[in-house]
Amino acid sequence: KNNWVIDFNNGLVNVVEMSQANGKDVTLVDMYTPINADTENLMNDLLHTNTAGNDVLAQQWFNALDARFSPIPEPSGPTFLIFALLLQIFQRKRN
Repeated sequence: KNNWVIDFNNGLVNVVEMSQANGKDVTLVDMYTPINADTENLMNDLLHTNTAGNDVLAQQWFNALDARFSPIPEPSGPTFLIFALLLQIFQRKRN
């Protein structure tokens, strides 16, 4: 295991918690734990995820975004295109 990665990730948890305590709207998405739980099946080597690993990472992002933006707000202005694209991605992933 990469102890330096674990130490770095633990530091990120602290930074996010401090930021949240200071009123910042931030979320930490854990990409390490689910991949590390099954590296043999989710990675081509110890650095690059395979297709199954990419699906796991995508699901982590989806879960975080879905939790953060559900229900999806009605977008307006210049952010409309970004929200519309994200909505399409969410809908495809849910189906």
